[in-house]
Amino acid sequence: MLYVSRETREKLNRYVELLLKWNSTINLISKTDERVIWCRHIADCHRLCSYIPAEPYSICDMGSGGGLPGVVVALSRPDLHVNMIESDRRKAVFLSTVCQDVGISATVLNARIEDVAPIQADIVIARALAPLHRLFALGIQHAKPSSKYLFLKGKNADYEIEHARAEWDFSLIKHESKNGAGSMILELGNVRHA
Repeated sequence: MLYVSRETREKLNRYVELLLKWNSTINLISKTDERVIWCRHIADCHRLCSYIPAEPYSICDMGSGGGLPGVVVALSRPDLHVNMIESDRRKAVFLSTVCQDVGISATVLNARIEDVAPIQADIVIARALAPLHRLFALGIQHAKPSSKYLFLKGKNADYEIEHARAEWDFSLIKHESKNGAGSMILELGNVRHA
């Protein structure tokens, strides 16, 4: 169950409506996930908000795709400004449409992550984008030394963590995801090259 205000629920409902409508032409989520969108996608992304401090923060969502997790975080935490980076033009148009439609405080950047000028975000987030060592390589240019990283990961998370430690030093807290199947949220900080 997702506990949010009535206004937030209405905006999330509208986002889901748009996501499902656009999904038929630009493949934002798998067709089989459409019937479980609330538990598989919305609730899972909403959990990131539990690990974002109360102060207003700048967020960088790398590889935003259909807005998971960036749109969900922006709708759940309107005090945040979310920068969503998406290289696929059609998906970037979708994100811009959603932001305008539901009134999200966000910037949509239609470019490759490597090509975007440094954002200096307080928190870097991503879901289903790349292995952990690659996420660090992409995210560090958009972060500050004090930034926190929140990544939604699947059953290979432990392998990715060990692999990343060969190249990177970082602090780590693992949070079990309610999504099941060994998925988790990785809360990372103090990221620097080993």
